[in-house]
Amino acid sequence: MHNAPRVLLVDDEVEFVNMLASLMRMQNLDVQTATGGIKALQIMTSGDFDLLVTDINMPEMDGVELIREVKKIKPDLKIMVMTAYPSKGVRDESTRLGVLDYIIKPFPINDFFQLLKKRLNTA
Repeated sequence: MHNAPRVLLVDDEVEFVNMLASLMRMQNLDVQTATGGIKALQIMTSGDFDLLVTDINMPEMDGVELIREVKKIKPDLKIMVMTAYPSKGVRDESTRLGVLDYIIKPFPINDFFQLLKKRLNTA
C-alpha cells in the first residue's frame, strides 16, 4: 500500500479523539475524526476508508447504530470498537455486525497500535 491507510476515528470525547488521532498520524496513518455518529456517517459517505474505529457510548447515535449504518454503505469496511463501558450485549452485537476488535478504555496505547497494525496489515 503506497498511500497511508485511511482511518475514521469516532469518539464524543474531543480531547481523547484529538490526542489519539495525533498519535495515529505519528504512525503515518491518514486519520479523520468525528465526535459523533451522524458526523461520522457524513464523512464516511464522502470518502474511502480502510478502517473505522468507534466509541460505543455517544449522544445522538451510539456506536452500534453507527456500525449498522456504515455496514449498509460499506459492507466490507474493517471496524474496531473501543469503549469504557464494556457489556456482553454490546460485544455480541458488535461481533454479529462484523466488528473485528473490541478494546476497553483506558487501554495501553501499544495494545491499540498492535490491533491497528494487524487490521491495516502494516506490521
